[in-house]
Amino acid sequence: MAPLRIYADYNGLWGPEGGPLTIPLDTQGSLRDLTNAGVRLREGLALTVADASDDEEDLEAEATARYDAAAGVWLAVLGLDGYRYVPKGDRTPDRRFLCLGCRRDLGSGPNADEYGYPRVEACPECGTSIRAAIAAPDAPVEHHDPAT
Repeated sequence: MAPLRIYADYNGLWGPEGGPLTIPLDTQGSLRDLTNAGVRLREGLALTVADASDDEEDLEAEATARYDAAAGVWLAVLGLDGYRYVPKGDRTPDRRFLCLGCRRDLGSGPNADEYGYPRVEACPECGTSIRAAIAAPDAPVEHHDPAT
């Protein structure tokens, strides 16, 4: 099975000398791609992380998810090959933002901004945190009864 392809902001690319390159997976684009795929990050999850480079090409890399407890953020740890330039992919904006719990589209209506990002902290239908896909590995996926 091919690794899940998600957005990662290559402006955050970092790596110590001689160490692996990493990219934080804490952006709205990463979160949207994960929730729309119905995936919560976990240690060792294989990913393909991609970002637009220019009008003709994208940046892309094979990576593994790792949680940095000290920073409180998930990282994409790039493989030994680093990143590569590839022909640009589909750049049609995706305005959907599917709840990780009940799969309701939170990217439309009064609870979303003009880019389809929810203005709420949790799904009004099932109470799942909109950040559940990038929650710490030991954090429970929160479900709250929206009626209470």
